[in-house]
Amino acid sequence: MAKLFSEPLVAPSPGVKAPSPGVKAPRGILTFNPHGIAEKQITSSLAGSESHIAVVQVRIIFSLIFAAVGLAGAVLTLWVKRNRAVLSILAMAIALLLLLPLSNQFGWELIHRLYLYALAPMAYFGALFLDSRRKTPVFVFCLLLIIGLPLHVVSHYGNQAIDYFPPGQVAGLHFFNDTTSHGYVTGAYPLGIVRNIRQYRRINFAQLDWHRNTLTANTPLKEPMPHYIGISRQDRAMCEFILDNAHFIERTEQSLHDATNCNFIYNNPDLKLYVSESY
Repeated sequence: MAKLFSEPLVAPSPGVKAPSPGVKAPRGILTFNPHGIAEKQITSSLAGSESHIAVVQVRIIFSLIFAAVGLAGAVLTLWVKRNRAVLSILAMAIALLLLLPLSNQFGWELIHRLYLYALAPMAYFGALFLDSRRKTPVFVFCLLLIIGLPLHVVSHYGNQAIDYFPPGQVAGLHFFNDTTSHGYVTGAYPLGIVRNIRQYRRINFAQLDWHRNTLTANTPLKEPMPHYIGISRQDRAMCEFILDNAHFIERTEQSLHDATNCNFIYNNPDLKLYVSESY
C-alpha cells in the first residue's frame, strides 16, 4: 500500500501505542544499514489496527513466495539445465540490490520500487518451471499459483478503504478548487495541492487545537487566511487502520460542529468540508 500523507495524520491517543520513531539515518550518500533498512522499509508498516497488520503480513508472505519461485526457477535454469543465456537477466535482477545503500536517502518506498522492477525477471524464471520434464517442479509451481491467488486478492484489496478514491471525494475536490483561492488546508488529501498549490499551506490534524469551542492551531500561522478542514473516507480509514484510533475523526467532527468560528460548507457521503475564517 501506498502512503497518503508525508506527516502523521493524527497524534495517537494516550491509549494507543505510538509508532516507532525509526532509526536515524547515518550521514553520507552511500550508507548500508541493514537495521535501518528493515525498520524503515518493513517493520514500520507493521503498526496500526490488527486488520492492517494482517494485510501487511499477507503482503510480505506473498512477496516472499513470488521471490522464492523466481529464485528457484533461476537455479533450475542455470545449474540443472545449464542454460547460461539467462545469466544476463538474472544479473539485471540482482543488480538492483546495489541500490540498497541509497535506502536511507531514497525513503520508505525503495524496497517496494525494487520489488516492482524485479517482477518481470522473477516471473520469467518462475514460468520456466512449466518447461521442466519433471512433474514435481510443475506440481509445486501450480500449487503455489493456487495459494497465491487469495494472497494476491488480500494484498491488493485489503486496504481498499484507504486506497480507493471515491467519486464523492472527486466532486468535493472540484467544489474546493472552484470556490477557493488560498488558505490553510487540513485533511481530505489532495485538497490544496491540485491547483494553485503555492496559495495553500497544509496543517496536520495533530496541529489543530480547541479552546472554549473555538478552533485554533498549536503551530504559528504566518498570515491570516481562511482555514479549510476536510474529512474524507480516507481520513477515517487512515485513523482506523493505520493509527488504530477509530474515534479520532468522530471527535474532531463533533468539535468542528460545536466550534463557534467554523462553518459547514460542503457535504456528501464521501467528503465533508468546514471553513474557519478567523482565530
